[in-house]
Amino acid sequence: MESLSDTRESGLSLLDKLLPLWILAAMALGLLLGYFIPGIAAVLDAWSIGTVSLPIAV
Repeated sequence: MESLSDTRESGLSLLDKLLPLWILAAMALGLLLGYFIPGIAAVLDAWSIGTVSLPIAV
């Protein structure tokens, strides 16, 4: 008879394992874009409907 713990997958999925790296890469990309293209903040602010930022909503 199999126990419940034997039937479950053990460990994290690949997506779960790499999620912190994706978050750090996105943060670094945002910092680099802001540093090398200073006007990008104004462009992203223009893409909004009311108080909702479309790049963040997507």
